[in-house]
Amino acid sequence: MIRVGTPKTSHIHRSFHTMTAIYQAAPLDLGPSINTRLLEFKSYNTTISVSLYVTTLESAPSYTAISYVWGDSSPTKQILLDGQPFTVRQNLWDLLNQLRFTGFDGYFWVDALSIDQTSNSEKNHQVAIMGSIYTRAMKTIAWLGNANEKVAENIHVLHEWLEKRESDRFESYDVRDMLRQENFYIAGFKYILSHPYWTRTWILQEYILSSDVEFWCGDEVLRAAGLKDEADDWVDTVPNIYGTGAQTSALTIIVHGAATKVERYTLAWLLNLSSDSACVDPRDRIYALLSLMPPQELELWDITPDYARSTQDLFEHLCSVFQDTDKKVGRWVWTLEEFKKRLRGILLLDAVEEDGQGKARVSGVEKI
Repeated sequence: MIRVGTPKTSHIHRSFHTMTAIYQAAPLDLGPSINTRLLEFKSYNTTISVSLYVTTLESAPSYTAISYVWGDSSPTKQILLDGQPFTVRQNLWDLLNQLRFTGFDGYFWVDALSIDQTSNSEKNHQVAIMGSIYTRAMKTIAWLGNANEKVAENIHVLHEWLEKRESDRFESYDVRDMLRQENFYIAGFKYILSHPYWTRTWILQEYILSSDVEFWCGDEVLRAAGLKDEADDWVDTVPNIYGTGAQTSALTIIVHGAATKVERYTLAWLLNLSSDSACVDPRDRIYALLSLMPPQELELWDITPDYARSTQDLFEHLCSVFQDTDKKVGRWVWTLEEFKKRLRGILLLDAVEEDGQGKARVSGVEKI
């Protein structure tokens, strides 16, 4: 048990106050303005150093959005954020290091640094405009982390194959011919499908709403558009391409493609596609879908990100909308009881206690 006054507790308090001071020095307007913080490298010295730049999305310079898994819950790597020491998780540090290694010199957006994670009001505001942040980005980097030698080889061969296909786009070829060659192409593709990246609750909106997505795996870069073309051919051709529920969802998302219009997405369809995703905060299993719903669907469900609202309150609101006789939402998919059962699982609610409060199970590694 950690007691008040121990060095570890003092360190936590110091980190919290340092984080608060950093973001107070670069405040966001939490009103109607859709503003956010972009980042840029301040130096390329031994210590990674990035600075914050507050801007509205309407007047923002070209920027790259980052989509990634937060990873281990214990931040261990130190960077400088606006000149102040700031601790980040290993996977984010690896990404920043890779960006630095490539000489990246533009603006970028990454949630763990662009948003004050200690402020519910700021998270409410930024989650509500998250769809716009990814839609307006010049491109999105889907960071798959560093890879061991074998994986790196498979991804490299897949990269070469995608480049060959791109250069021979007007020439017909038989996928079966490819299958008679080395299986590195398939191994690389299956590695991407099985990556924890796809288990993240937020991946749907980050991927689908982005205008252009690049997969970065260590030093290798794969364009999502090329991967989609390949996936379209492989779905009915490659044996055992479908794996777990998460891998099937990943394949569905890839085939569906980025920069997709969302006019027909319903909450029921989105919940089916994301039901196996993982998150720390179960409310994000709903909030992460809002940017993918058309206006009429959003109006029906009447949901606004609110981290002061309990998971149980959100559950009861959704059930109330579902059973409203004037709204035929999701009726073709579930009965009311089926919807409640499914929703309890999605929101990670255990049996409701006598005081009416639900208990949430924490699952997976997630953000915000």
